[in-house]
Amino acid sequence: MSLQYFKELNEYLIKNKWNNSNVSLASINQLEIKINKEFPKAYKEFLELTGKHFYPIHNSNTGLGGTFDFLESANKNAKEQLKDYGLQNMIKRDFWTIAESDGSIYIHYIFFDEGDNPPVYGLDMEGYTDDSMNSQEFHKKIANSFTEYIQNSINGYNHKLDK
Repeated sequence: MSLQYFKELNEYLIKNKWNNSNVSLASINQLEIKINKEFPKAYKEFLELTGKHFYPIHNSNTGLGGTFDFLESANKNAKEQLKDYGLQNMIKRDFWTIAESDGSIYIHYIFFDEGDNPPVYGLDMEGYTDDSMNSQEFHKKIANSFTEYIQNSINGYNHKLDK
């Protein structure tokens, strides 16, 4: 695999002996065909490296952690939660949930149309609906790029907890 965005992540994975977390490009391509969308290059590269599990996301108050097998259902659940909270018109463009917690009440997501290394956004649906005075606190950009998001997750994570 030729790495453009995550050479440092690959070194991090090797250094911390995280093996067998990659997903085949064929599996990623099958999902893209199924959802009729193409993932941004940085996200696709991340999935190839860590798609089965990535602890820094999984243990940072979000439950998905890039687990490839659950991505499709997590995205379906997020859209259902948006409807349940009356927020279905809030996100007007096609998006993809990359991490979630509390049954998709809090999501981290990217847009398909913001380039190869898109910004990452966070939405706390419950907080947003409960406190409309501070709605920007509950729905905002949380990283300027997907690579920044992953680096921030790594920086805030203690990998020794997994050993």
